[in-house]
Amino acid sequence: MRKAALLAMTAVFIMLMMLPLGCNKAELPAEETVAPVENHTIDAFGTVKVKTISELVVDFPARIMEVHVEAGQMLTASQKLVTLDVSDMRNGIEKQQFEIQRLQNELQMQQTRHQKAQQDLERRQALLEAGAIPGTDYEEFEMNVKAAANAIKNVEISISAANSESARLKNKLYGNPHLKGNALVSPFQQGLVYELNCQAGQTTDAARSLLSIMDLQTIYAEAEIPEEFIGDVKMDAAVVMVPVADSSRTYHGRIQKISDMAVERNGETIIPVEIILDDFDQFLKPNYNIDVQIAI
Repeated sequence: MRKAALLAMTAVFIMLMMLPLGCNKAELPAEETVAPVENHTIDAFGTVKVKTISELVVDFPARIMEVHVEAGQMLTASQKLVTLDVSDMRNGIEKQQFEIQRLQNELQMQQTRHQKAQQDLERRQALLEAGAIPGTDYEEFEMNVKAAANAIKNVEISISAANSESARLKNKLYGNPHLKGNALVSPFQQGLVYELNCQAGQTTDAARSLLSIMDLQTIYAEAEIPEEFIGDVKMDAAVVMVPVADSSRTYHGRIQKISDMAVERNGETIIPVEIILDDFDQFLKPNYNIDVQIAI
């Protein structure tokens, strides 16, 4: 019995020793809650565009001797595009100048004729008043004066028409801002051949442009914003653009225009916005597709 009591006391002692350990056991930390991250951008799809496209036209017949560029080629200011044979136009201008000179000589002759006829009429008028000649003789000289005056007027009209034609031809050849001598040149500091509509051996046609040039200094991006998000888009908001052609590249810009009119595309109502580019380079080409993030 004493042995049983001893065992009972030992068990109680062990329990008392373990009790502090249970009381001091550290509590498990409460599970942390993560606040949802708010989206501070609007994602959209966009396209690279240009505002200015110049169609180069030669509005007089000329044979195309050589085409120096191809579609999609980058251009610098005054770079030669097409060489033309403009000899027919120059010959036409020279011929017109000869015609003007001939008419001016004829005018002098008609003016001399009119002056002589007028002097003859004045002498006949004195004789008529003195009764030395009949009235029919005077009328004949009067008709000569009128005929000479009409001849002067007709030559003056011909000279005016010849001068107008000469000016028209010169304006076509020398008044075209894109035509330097016998070559069409690029009108932009940074250009791109958008369309090429000519080849060597053809003749120019005033109704058809030879080529179209994009002004890359007017490049911009247009993004399509769904109508439910357009209220969050503000003027001058920062924009990040990633071209689909190379997702490792990033471009930056700012909202410069929000359209006043919505349009429907692929069954969705969207509002186009224009984005000015801050860091455009030659990789980013017109009509490239881009992913757009607009800060809100």
